[in-house]
Amino acid sequence: MEIIAERTGAERVYLIAALGEDLAVIACKESGARARVLPSSPWFDQAASQRTSAVIRGYSEGIIRYALHSGTPVIIDDTEKDPLFSDYNFDDGYIPKSILCLTLPAQGGPTPVLYLDNNLTAHAFSEELIGLVRRLASLILQVLTMDGEAIRSSQKGTIAASKEAGPISLTAKEAEILNLIGAGLSNAEIAQRLQIAEGTVKWHTNKLFKKLGVETRTQAVVRAAELGLLQLD
Repeated sequence: MEIIAERTGAERVYLIAALGEDLAVIACKESGARARVLPSSPWFDQAASQRTSAVIRGYSEGIIRYALHSGTPVIIDDTEKDPLFSDYNFDDGYIPKSILCLTLPAQGGPTPVLYLDNNLTAHAFSEELIGLVRRLASLILQVLTMDGEAIRSSQKGTIAASKEAGPISLTAKEAEILNLIGAGLSNAEIAQRLQIAEGTVKWHTNKLFKKLGVETRTQAVVRAAELGLLQLD
């Protein structure tokens, strides 16, 4: 969530689940605060998620429902001047200057919605950001919605070996690269972000895979989530 906010310039980022007429916040990043993954979501406890999401306000439900019904991303350059959305209501009187709202594939469950806003700048979001934020949000959802049985299946044959080897210890660089992999960055993007050679990133990644007992980046993210090694922010 931190990376989504950083890469898009959003002041606030909400990952929301839409189930029927109900909206529940799964994770959020608000300006001046660390990202939060709420302990309950519609995938695990619908009633609890509704109680938790009630304390997080400030987004426009109308804009979220427009994105849900239209199936297309909503980009509002200036909420005060936009001819379609200028009359939409915002909770608690919070009115941002620009908004990006889009849906993600539902995959048979609640429909995930990504809602970003910026209270400081108009024209903060562009269509070029849509692919990036969808990819990052999808990776976060992949970890959040992975139930215990799926995790165990993806790691078959590796768990017993890791228990025999004891707790997995990562270097600071390995942990940093692991979190960036979880955020959806490629080796080239990680190298640029950390200002190291791409070959160095691959070397650390290979070490990570061996320590985690996995063969792919997706397996690494799932395994790290199970072990509590992955920071979703």
